[in-house]
Amino acid sequence: MLSVQHVNTDNDREYQGNPETHAFTKLCSENKIEQRFTKVKTPRTNSKAERVIRTLMEMWHNKTTFKSRVYRKQELIGFVNCYNTSNHTKELTI
Repeated sequence: MLSVQHVNTDNDREYQGNPETHAFTKLCSENKIEQRFTKVKTPRTNSKAERVIRTLMEMWHNKTTFKSRVYRKQELIGFVNCYNTSNHTKELTI
């Protein structure tokens, strides 16, 4: 069985907060998962994630109008599946 020992994230609100009330921080704390944060304003420490986001924005998000969050999520899954089965050298991992 595999276990998660630590997670690397950026410094956004989604990933840090009071361990008693913040869902992600609480999840990490309860499961003894160490949180590691990238250096502020240093994209090279998070370059793979930044590249995935840039690719998604350029090839998909900026060219599509979404009716709802549910629709956007469905479209994202479809785009990633299509991208990963096309003739590219690397897959998008999200």
